[in-house]
Amino acid sequence: MPKLIHTIPFSDNPKGTTLSSSRKAAIFNIAEQWDVLLIEDAAYKEIRYGQAREKPLDPIKKLDKGNTRVAYVNSSSKEAAVLRIGYSVIPSGINEQIIKTKGYYDLCTPSITQKMALHYYRDYIDKTLPKIIDTYEQRALAMKRAVDEFLVGLRTDPEGGFFIWFSSENERLDTTALLNTALEAGVLYVPGAAFYPSSGLALASDLSRFVPSVRKSNEIRLSYSTSKPEEISKGIEILGNLFASTP
Repeated sequence: MPKLIHTIPFSDNPKGTTLSSSRKAAIFNIAEQWDVLLIEDAAYKEIRYGQAREKPLDPIKKLDKGNTRVAYVNSSSKEAAVLRIGYSVIPSGINEQIIKTKGYYDLCTPSITQKMALHYYRDYIDKTLPKIIDTYEQRALAMKRAVDEFLVGLRTDPEGGFFIWFSSENERLDTTALLNTALEAGVLYVPGAAFYPSSGLALASDLSRFVPSVRKSNEIRLSYSTSKPEEISKGIEILGNLFASTP
């Protein structure tokens, strides 16, 4: 029996995908059926682009009317500043234990960073966050265009967050083995194999059954959060040449 369910429903890491309302409801119902805690990691919820900015993105937590099933957790580090401060809405039955456990780890969050976060959220975030998102959106569009131009395969089409997932058409490509060569050429990515479990089950492509989980070697996670559009384009071009020259 599962102990808990962890999900990133908004522009997830590593693929950048966002769950539909029906998928959120299905996950919530599974947690209810099995009587397990559902952790909703919403770190990328506010980082949305284009028309997605206007979409209502209701959290799974909204379905948890009695505050008994879903632990909603978020972070200032994506939407405000890299203060490494989190915030959460925790089911009442475990809230006290969570507070105690956090205290065992760090006694308390430093007062200075709490003060900085309070000042930022109260006075600046509504004006600053749209500007930040504009910057991320330009970088996301630059990476999508570059991947489409220089890489051969399939990519995800995120409407927010920091990541694009790419699957090469060349199924023999070993992105783990090529990582050091890419680094020497000035390009960094995370091999897709790093995101697969070492053992266990995965859902079949037709969603009808579970099958043994198998790591794929021809996939990568790309991040556009810290590079300028021209740097992104150049990096993907280098990557495309590297992949193309690999049997």
